[in-house]
Amino acid sequence: MSVTPSPIPPDLDEAGHGLRQVLLRLNRYAQNQVQRLDPAARYAAGTMDHVKDLEALLTAVEQYEQAVLASLPPAPVDLRRLTPAQLLAHREADPVYRLGYVRGHQAGVAQAKRSLTPALAAYAQHATLPAPTVAPPAAHTDLVQHVRGLLAQMAQRYGKGPLSQHYSTAQLYGTH
Repeated sequence: MSVTPSPIPPDLDEAGHGLRQVLLRLNRYAQNQVQRLDPAARYAAGTMDHVKDLEALLTAVEQYEQAVLASLPPAPVDLRRLTPAQLLAHREADPVYRLGYVRGHQAGVAQAKRSLTPALAAYAQHATLPAPTVAPPAAHTDLVQHVRGLLAQMAQRYGKGPLSQHYSTAQLYGTH
């Protein structure tokens, strides 16, 4: 959503309308002269120069009018009537809001680039775990022995021991 300019003051609108009418009449007259122009006449080059000057004047007045409209202060916007997308677009058009967004984005990028080494070093210093007493298996045939050793180690470390009874999921959730 672009910022809408405030309504054109009535006196400026009337003056612009009058100027456009005069210039359009002059342009129509010049186009009629070009249609009736004899290219062999001695004044043909001068007439064409006048037509080009009139076209340049029309373009200049149009650009001036656009500049005047762009320089008008923006119309007040009722923020309560805007949709969320329109409100976001209205706020992003504000340079102060945009500056805050850019600064926040830059801070987020800088934070992501910061090294996590100090945090990891502090964690490693205070969270040392005991080395496992059971060595990892050398081959797949030793996997069962390794799992049994690991379970025995965990039972010794945490003291719970093996489960005394096996419950099927059908009994636990009532799906016979």
